[in-house]
Amino acid sequence: MLVILGTLALVVGALVSLYTAHGWGEMAGIQPGGDKSGLGGLAFLLFFQALRWVALAVALAAAVGAGGFAALTPARGHQFLLVLGLHALLGLASYAAFNWIANGITRDQMGPQRLAWIFAVVLPLPAFLAAAWGLWQGWLLRHPRLGLLLALGVLLLHLLPFRSMLLDMRRSAARLEARRAAEAAPGATPDTASD
Repeated sequence: MLVILGTLALVVGALVSLYTAHGWGEMAGIQPGGDKSGLGGLAFLLFFQALRWVALAVALAAAVGAGGFAALTPARGHQFLLVLGLHALLGLASYAAFNWIANGITRDQMGPQRLAWIFAVVLPLPAFLAAAWGLWQGWLLRHPRLGLLLALGVLLLHLLPFRSMLLDMRRSAARLEARRAAEAAPGATPDTASD
């Protein structure tokens, strides 16, 4: 029963992670200068991060309850503390990274923004992989190739939405820049600048 509950929580966490990676891609694609009035919309990212964190906490707790981390320490209570404590630290790091990057964007200091991929793609991986290992350890040991495909799938689940949104933001910025250049050209009229 715990394995089923943990698996369902892991699936929910994966679906929410699609949106989270997409949001991180949007943050990474915001250009310096320009209008910052829409940044408040990125607060949804905090909501999805919290939702994913809870789903993964349930999956990890189910994995501990099912005995998936017995090799760490014999005491089940210590397993819960260790696994959920590390998960809490990763969650706090992700929340702090969001604030750090958002503050940099509002001040047009784009340095932190270059690291958004770490928090979109790399930081969620330990929780997903640990939960999968704790829940399906026996199956993963019997089917190592499928386990590697599963790990690759989790990586792509985060990488592809992030990259897609980042590229979309860059294309939008390039179109906007081209439109501004056309409007600033000598002899441009509102009708010819929008063509």
